Amino acid sequence: MRSDTIQSIDQIAIHYLGSEQVILSNRCLALQAGVSRFFQGHLERVLQDSIVRAACFQAQSKASLHCQGILSQQTSLIDGSKELAGLLSQIMRTDHRISDGDLVVLLYTTNKNTRRLGLMKMDLGEAFRQQNLRDEEGEAIELVLESDILPTKGERVQKSALIRPAGEPYDMLLLDRQSRAKTDSPVAQFFSEKFLETAVWQDDLACTKEFYTKVTRGQNNLRSELTERQDQRLRQHIRETLGRARVNTDEWLSELEDLPDLELSDRQIQVFRTDLENMPDRMFTIDRKFAEDALKKSKYTGSGGLKVEFIDESTLHSVTPVNSPGVPPYWEIVLRTKIWKKV
Repeated sequence: MRSDTIQSIDQIAIHYLGSEQVILSNRCLALQAGVSRFFQGHLERVLQDSIVRAACFQAQSKASLHCQGILSQQTSLIDGSKELAGLLSQIMRTDHRISDGDLVVLLYTTNKNTRRLGLMKMDLGEAFRQQNLRDEEGEAIELVLESDILPTKGERVQKSALIRPAGEPYDMLLLDRQSRAKTDSPVAQFFSEKFLETAVWQDDLACTKEFYTKVTRGQNNLRSELTERQDQRLRQHIRETLGRARVNTDEWLSELEDLPDLELSDRQIQVFRTDLENMPDRMFTIDRKFAEDALKKSKYTGSGGLKVEFIDESTLHSVTPVNSPGVPPYWEIVLRTKIWKKV
């Protein structure tokens, strides 16, 4: 889902939630080109944000019922989004630290022709002039574009959830950045804990295991075309990464490009990028116990049931791919040890 692109914005509902006034729209927003581009830009920023976490609704979540009702077309976007706005408005009335703003609820289609639901709490005043209309259908909010504004490279969405249909491994990609916090936290406050009632899908142990599996697989897939120096430097870089407190996979990929003594080609780096882009969590804390165990021992497998485990890899003198005419390709492994015993 992280690698999805936005194909189209299909419907948008906007509700204003203020401390003194609440306006619940009774119809969807008119889809002008500038309006669609604006919200598509914000969705794309969410998909690329490193602190987004995969999350699941908790069993008692009221928001889950309304979100899945919209996605399954059991309820309209307007009716479902009004229920969601009502839930959020109740929370805001009990905590005056929460700033006034708009709840944007929209349906969009991805490049894989899948339907998603997007929720964003935003302040639309900088890009639009809001018009509150009333007619026979009731109240509605319309937006007048002040200028053709798209999110800038440095602009960050604060609170958003991109929700998937029921039955997927996780329910959403969740972004709940605390704007006044000294550090970005992927863990929720009112938006994700109280409003959506979510929990992260994978803990740090699961994320660390997934990362280590993917980068190790990438090295294995490339080993036959790497020099011995490159292979050793890549192994060293992976081990150094496990020694860190946190990992940002986007930054890790950039490091591969910049390491002067590694010199991987763009195609080789793409092997890692393709696999890591499928991780829903791009930033996580390294699980210390798993990392210590992985750093303590290196394990290799080969044909014929071969299994080798090293505590000190200095025993492993060389690993060389051999391609001889008339013989299937194989690896020549040279070990240097003062002791060799059958156990």
